Amino acid sequence: MSVGQALNLLSGLPGTGVKIGVIRSGKAEPEEVDLVREKVTPPKMQLTKVDSDVFAVRLQSLDAGRAEELRSRIQRRREQGAHKIILDLRNCGRGPASEGIAAARLFLSSGTIATLRGQTVSAQVFSAEPNKVAWKGPVSILMDGTTSGAAEILASRWMMNHRGELVGERTFGLASEQKLITLDDGSALILTVANYYNGSGKSILDEGVVPTEIGARRVCNGGDGSDDDDATTNTARQHRRRRRPSSLSSPG
Repeated sequence: MSVGQALNLLSGLPGTGVKIGVIRSGKAEPEEVDLVREKVTPPKMQLTKVDSDVFAVRLQSLDAGRAEELRSRIQRRREQGAHKIILDLRNCGRGPASEGIAAARLFLSSGTIATLRGQTVSAQVFSAEPNKVAWKGPVSILMDGTTSGAAEILASRWMMNHRGELVGERTFGLASEQKLITLDDGSALILTVANYYNGSGKSILDEGVVPTEIGARRVCNGGDGSDDDDATTNTARQHRRRRRPSSLSSPG
């Protein structure tokens, strides 16, 4: 079925049930699973100390208000003597495009972050704003095929600005404005009404964001998202041993 039809069937009131079929590796038939719908709570931002002056931020969503929370967190770490940030955007596929733009402005002092264009949508150019920069130090981004939407907008300007390295895999390619139209038979149409383009004029929807280095090590080990999560992780430290491609693994 189409993605739109699947979204319609999955949507419902909290507390109601839905049956899905899960296709697992090595099994020919889907496994039926009964789920109970719940209101989705945005995952916490996780901070992990990598070294004495390096810390990693794991963003699993860019929901409204996340950019301002990120500003507060990195300003606090800067005051504590941090020198470098690693932004882990793997599995980050939620949130409005505006939040990705707001997050990018925390790190970029010049240039066009993204442009929105569509046949029925007025063109909009989103540029960096020097007065909103919260971090001028080195930054690396981890990403993979699950990085999409707002997170792609955040990452798309990195290489052009020589702001830091992009480590991992090509992103999904979903930075666009879409409209969901439901039909009487339960199916639906998802229409892309406008695309976001990176600073060089390429569609993020078509191109995704390409890494400067293939492969990444595990960075976050499931911290609780508090500013007291300062345990230095050996796996995170390995990230700095570059030029050794390896498969991506999601933090447990």
